Amino acid sequence: MNITPPAVASSNYFDMAAVAFKKFFPDPTSLTNCNAHTCPTYFATTASRDSSFVLQFRTRDRALVEPSVYETVKESLGDLAPSTKLLGEHEHNGVTYLVYEQSRLPGQTISRLFRKTDVLPTAAEGVGRLLAKCIIPGTRCGTDRARWFDEVMSKLTLACDSTNPLVEPYKPDFVEVRDAVMAGGLDNLPLAVSNGDFNAINILATANGEVGGVVDWEASAFQERPLGTWLSVVMWIKCLPRLDRYDEYENTAEIEKRFWKGFFSSVPQEVAEQRDALSLAMKVGVILYNCEDWITDMLPRLRAELDCAILSLPEDITEAKSETVLGHSDLA
Repeated sequence: MNITPPAVASSNYFDMAAVAFKKFFPDPTSLTNCNAHTCPTYFATTASRDSSFVLQFRTRDRALVEPSVYETVKESLGDLAPSTKLLGEHEHNGVTYLVYEQSRLPGQTISRLFRKTDVLPTAAEGVGRLLAKCIIPGTRCGTDRARWFDEVMSKLTLACDSTNPLVEPYKPDFVEVRDAVMAGGLDNLPLAVSNGDFNAINILATANGEVGGVVDWEASAFQERPLGTWLSVVMWIKCLPRLDRYDEYENTAEIEKRFWKGFFSSVPQEVAEQRDALSLAMKVGVILYNCEDWITDMLPRLRAELDCAILSLPEDITEAKSETVLGHSDLA
């Protein structure tokens, strides 16, 4: 078996992975570190398979979602979420790891495209379409409140009641958003699946900007939230994210336009018409993402995120159906 050890001092995990690989597969041929940011993750090949796959090790507290729940994810996202199989457990240095086999999605973390302004419009459109495809069919926030409302209201109230003096300027926004949600402002939107962190590490894209999918579907972070709560990701794709601000690119306007084109061309018309509700959901998402751990240095970005608006697009743009942005011909 050809084993390529990592260049950094994580050989302890790599040795563990090599032993487990031989344990679960009778014909291992290669194992290479894929430099994941969440847990020990490797690309693997065997003699009996034509393509490589992912071998991932997770402690019990970081287990992936149960198969019955993941069916909802796959129903919504299809090949944009990896196929996942729990192989079993593996003990190492007194710690029990859950060993998963996952399909390998195209591309690498989309963060590698930051500053590559020539491909960011394509990536932005793909991310917009990905978020649209997270809709859970047959759901409505007003009739399915048991699946999201109490948790969301609890966190919005936590933000409204914050005693952090640096948060004080934003509290009128928080109260306005909370009251709008309480009044049913999201009730006609569908629910959407989320891994709890649609960030630039978990979303993958090729060097050409084609979005390959989203990874890291951890059980403890899995969410069913109103569609639109992750639309603020447009901020880190249309601008270069800094610790305390967002710096615009020369073609920020084009990147932003392509993001909204991707989203609105991929949702049902009755959803596309709910701009006010989607705008509210976007603000909810910003507050929920920040409220449990206010990071002082990042608070200056909060105003830009709360003020982020849905771009108004001509009808011919919102109705356009891009066939190739995601790199999957069956997703149009």
